[in-house]
Amino acid sequence: MTNKPEKTVSTSRSRNIFLVDYETTTDPVAEAFRMLRLQIQTSMGPAQNGDARVILVTSALEKEGKTTIACNLAQMCAIAHIPTLLIDTDLRKPAIHNAFNIPRTPGITDELLSDDQSGPPIVETLIPNLHVLPAGKFTKHTTEVLGSPPFRRILSNLKKRYSLIILDTPPAGVVADVGVLVKKVDAIYLVIRAGATKIRTVKQVVRTLRDLGGNVQGIILSRINPRRDKYYYYHNYPNYYSSYYQEGDSKKKGSWWRRNKQEIE
Repeated sequence: MTNKPEKTVSTSRSRNIFLVDYETTTDPVAEAFRMLRLQIQTSMGPAQNGDARVILVTSALEKEGKTTIACNLAQMCAIAHIPTLLIDTDLRKPAIHNAFNIPRTPGITDELLSDDQSGPPIVETLIPNLHVLPAGKFTKHTTEVLGSPPFRRILSNLKKRYSLIILDTPPAGVVADVGVLVKKVDAIYLVIRAGATKIRTVKQVVRTLRDLGGNVQGIILSRINPRRDKYYYYHNYPNYYSSYYQEGDSKKKGSWWRRNKQEIE
């Protein structure tokens, strides 16, 4: 089931998500996300057996920009003619519905916690090739819902309808929800905030994800000034380190990565 987007009114608690102008060819922020898309395509390769590639976007801690990264990556993939589904699996603090101005409900939890077999309430966005599956109604049992066989079956069915599925999850260093998802995806990308996230925290989260069987493919360094800082490539990751918007002391944030990139294993 696919619904058209509806106009909604944001509340004071709504999280504002920054979406780049994907039509521009001069904005360095948009170019950063294009590079992000290309790096993921190169590192992951084409889909196998006709099933979509599934990637998980998470962070070490809160407020590192993971949802912003997930939303902008999804729209950049969609405009490149890649049929893309963005799923909000951050059931504790969902925000994707705010970014695309669609209702939070019905969503994935409504499908999983009801007897309705009509199919996931997927929303067709105004961006061609981009669909969204919102979080849905509130539940206290987020880990159990995401780790359930019904969710596994839904994801398996959706893989046959799209070329790329992106899961936006809670911070991996804060809650257990990510742990039940890591084996359901092809790759994990960890968003860290330059100049703020401690290197030992990043190392611990990467180690935990790998111990759980997750394929940590890359780290995205967020909150770098794209006009002044370059992309940084870490030799043990065949992937990307990118940025999504200008904020604050970019010189200090750029130096954070130069100081610490050799310590992340």
